[in-house]
Amino acid sequence: MVYHTDGKARKIKIDNRYITFKKVSPKKLALKGKISKLTVLALAEIGKDNVTKNEEDKIVKLLKDENLEDLRHDLQLAPQWIAEIMAKA
Repeated sequence: MVYHTDGKARKIKIDNRYITFKKVSPKKLALKGKISKLTVLALAEIGKDNVTKNEEDKIVKLLKDENLEDLRHDLQLAPQWIAEIMAKA
């Protein structure tokens, strides 16, 4: 399991499983929308130059079901290139 934190990045072993704490910016922790939060995190992992048209189309389709207030909030926090994709929804 991976959890995002604004604290120290680390890996903890419990029995035969690991829990990973990955350091992220406070902006990413402030995202509100269920879908838009995952969108920002996923696109950041994929990278600007690696997003396919097919992936972008699927994301826009999924974001149409997002709470509009949450989407607007998260658009303000997303990196510019991700916000441009999200705004298509």
